[in-house]
Amino acid sequence: HAHDYDEVQAVFGTNLEDPYDLGGEMEFYIDGEKQVITRSCLIFLPKGVQHGPIYWRRMDRPVFHFVAGTAGRPF
Repeated sequence: HAHDYDEVQAVFGTNLEDPYDLGGEMEFYIDGEKQVITRSCLIFLPKGVQHGPIYWRRMDRPVFHFVAGTAGRPF
């Protein structure tokens, strides 16, 4: 799917010894291309960019995942 607004997806691991370690493996498709995510990161998706699905292939510990979008609405 795609949106008519910018979106940011964030995935963060919970390993306090190595905050970049996601503690799992996620497949995330952007414009039909598979991205394999194993490190904590932010993913910026400009409006109109096709994204999804997401598959968790492995999860060794809890992961923090959130999504934020502008949706073009004033605050």
